Amino acid sequence: MIKGKIFQKYRKYFEDYLFGFDEDHMQMSLLSGHIDLNNVNIKPDKLNEMFAQKNMPIVLKAGLISKLSVDVLSFIP
Repeated sequence: MIKGKIFQKYRKYFEDYLFGFDEDHMQMSLLSGHIDLNNVNIKPDKLNEMFAQKNMPIVLKAGLISKLSVDVLSFIP
């Protein structure tokens, strides 16, 4: 139940950048304040827009993040 509520909150932040982001990709430890995202696919279009805005000579065709750790306590808006 708590995981579902936290997932919905963070899904808003990550849905523009990740394909198929669901609760199965997320592990969390509330006591330590960490959330780990595992095996998530990157949406290249959104990141390529960011690279172009910053005049970076990078083009991403595809990507997979095997593990991304988020410190919940410092990421709460």
